[in-house]
Amino acid sequence: MSFSEIESKVRSLLSGAEITRVSFEGPNLCIYVKRPSEALLDMVGEVAKKLKKRVVLRVDAGNRLQEKKAEQIIREVMSDVEDVVFEESGDVYIYLAKPMRERELRAAAREVFTRTGWRAVIESGVPRDRVRLPTHEIVGVRQIFHGAYGQRRELMESLARYIHQEPVVKEGPITVAFLGAAMEVGRSAILVSTTESNVLLDCGLKPGQYDEDFPLLDAVDLDRLDAVVLTHAHMDHVGCLPLLFKYGYRGPVYMTDPTKYQTYILLTDYVELKEREGLQPSYSKADVEAVIYHTITLDYEEVTDIAPDIKLTFYDAGHEIGSAMAHLHIGNGRYNILYTGDFKYGKTRLLNRAVSKFKRVEMLIMESTYGGRDDVQPPRVEAENALAKHVSETVSRGGKVLIPAFSTGRGQEILYILNKMIEGGLIPRVPVYVDGMIVETLNVYLMYPHYLNPEVAEEVYGGVNPFTTSGSVVIIDRAKRVEDRINQIAKI
Repeated sequence: MSFSEIESKVRSLLSGAEITRVSFEGPNLCIYVKRPSEALLDMVGEVAKKLKKRVVLRVDAGNRLQEKKAEQIIREVMSDVEDVVFEESGDVYIYLAKPMRERELRAAAREVFTRTGWRAVIESGVPRDRVRLPTHEIVGVRQIFHGAYGQRRELMESLARYIHQEPVVKEGPITVAFLGAAMEVGRSAILVSTTESNVLLDCGLKPGQYDEDFPLLDAVDLDRLDAVVLTHAHMDHVGCLPLLFKYGYRGPVYMTDPTKYQTYILLTDYVELKEREGLQPSYSKADVEAVIYHTITLDYEEVTDIAPDIKLTFYDAGHEIGSAMAHLHIGNGRYNILYTGDFKYGKTRLLNRAVSKFKRVEMLIMESTYGGRDDVQPPRVEAENALAKHVSETVSRGGKVLIPAFSTGRGQEILYILNKMIEGGLIPRVPVYVDGMIVETLNVYLMYPHYLNPEVAEEVYGGVNPFTTSGSVVIIDRAKRVEDRINQIAKI
């Protein structure tokens, strides 16, 4: 469907609205009107369904409330507003000091729009707790995002011209090239190419103590790379992403909101760690920042055009918060590829199980890290009982338990389990010292409770930090120098 046909369809479906402009901005179809209304918001939802597009409704600049008055209304509508950032586009970003349920966020956004004319983008905050979590990384992501408004506008304008053009070739070969991660763990990077577009699925590294293995990125023409899709924020899937920007890529990176924050935390830590060890990191913090302001975040099950012939939909992968399976719908139903990324087909203490039902899949690209014949995991209850037993026995002998854990995903799961064990009297009430990125990424789990399973989400919505309720969790600041780090651990 051509743009003129789309515009005509929009004006027909919204015949009662005073539409002043219809345009594409990145993957979004933007409709500008003279006056906001509740009825318009409802009608726009129907437009999105009929056109199968992401639709954004905005009010003309001259009809929006002045920023100062708009902020007063925003603070009337919602309590615990920490910060408000207005952008020239007509979006207002509202950062809260505590989490809000999704239905409450939607209702608040509607009220802000109808009363002020500003389109509200609301992010929940972290519940206040006796244990104060460091939030400088979270604030850093927001500063980078808003500070690069000009670059983001340029990206969205160039994407609009590319994504929504009619495909030149309707039929043609579809190729899938594995640039890493085939028959190995690490270096996940898969290039999907059609006659119209090139999309890279993940861009990870294979870290080692003294050297690192990279995907075969020399096989990728960055000038012809149209999009990067990131399934989750672990180094074997995201560790090489800044390299693309170092060498000239300036296109979009699609991921979920939780993955955006975790990506920044993980990659900046990588750069800082290399520098502290006297090594030259493969990329700079500026390259990491470029990843952030080229990021377009998507929710689960939100169909989005990312190329003239490809639609992307994320589905819950159950691996870590925000982890996603990527479904590529190619050529208006011609071919469908599902790339699972890392997934967990079983409910955990924090997350829901991975989605497993799809309408159409012609090609399945699936991770198989624990897919070997002998890779049989014990039942979760049995594993947790064994953990409680070992912790209790060690503490009773006057010992200390050291649990190395991945900073994103497994670390939070173990902390949650230990916290519940202490509360339930299954292990002694002793201090649980937590440091590193486990602490920093806890914020992400508390900011996005709707990505957690319902039981944990309800705790967070109730103002509870379910990772620290036992009162035994002690947050320690990470020492920068290696010698200080050793002394810090020895004192514990």
